[in-house]
Amino acid sequence: MIRAGHVHDAHDVHQLAQLIRDLLSVDENDRLLGQWCELDHLIVLWALYDRRPSLRMFSKDLTEQVTTWIEGSTDNKSVLFREWIAGEQGHSKAGEVLASLGIQAPRGNRDKAEWARKRGYLATFHGIVTLERGQGRSVSDLERQFKLNNLEGIEEKWRDELMWLLSGLAKLLEIKTFFYHLREECDANEERLKRIKRLLGDMRRQIYEVQEKLKYCSPLGPVLRDIRRFTGGVDVQTFRKLEAGGITNLLELQRLGTDGIVALGVRRDIAKRIQLYLIRRMA
Repeated sequence: MIRAGHVHDAHDVHQLAQLIRDLLSVDENDRLLGQWCELDHLIVLWALYDRRPSLRMFSKDLTEQVTTWIEGSTDNKSVLFREWIAGEQGHSKAGEVLASLGIQAPRGNRDKAEWARKRGYLATFHGIVTLERGQGRSVSDLERQFKLNNLEGIEEKWRDELMWLLSGLAKLLEIKTFFYHLREECDANEERLKRIKRLLGDMRRQIYEVQEKLKYCSPLGPVLRDIRRFTGGVDVQTFRKLEAGGITNLLELQRLGTDGIVALGVRRDIAKRIQLYLIRRMA
């Protein structure tokens, strides 16, 4: 069971550190941190973020969509959801995670466990929508699939704030943040210290990957990131021009050729860089 934390400002992302300390205390083999994924970072942020947009009200249908999405995912089978949040009323342990994050039900709430379950499911739901948008799914597709009606009007604001909050999380995930706890509370040996350092590094890389996805929110986002690793010098505006021309995937980009890319308003030198990448990619 995760130890309950103290109540702090819900905007304070430093509460993630307390959650990780609790996980380190209850799991000496570090299996839980080893299963941490991109969605777990977003669940934490959406749970903490009091100014989050209300994309949808809690419902049984929402819980089923969340469960179905996670079961079908290969990379984001959230450990927080599977181990604590998931469950019917009376069978979820979401309150343990929220307590570690310093989040408590409002005063006067008679069913604190159910309040925590709902908040956990809603945080997971918001995290899923965020990941889907970062993968380039269109606003209209997401609104249709997840029964949203207000995503487009609020997306830019919450994306900017999430990017800032993710930067704060990344700064927390240094071994020095947890060194004293590991030594004094967990009696960790050198082998475990090295393992935790590696796992925290993996978690930071996940955060950077999420930030990259949220920066573009485009079907061509993965292609843009890949091109920049290969050749550099290709900016986001270039891909906005390609999208405006109806290009949404690698095959369509390849069919254009250099002249076709230039015809969409892209500088010829940049078009040549894109073609160089495509030649290497398709070789």
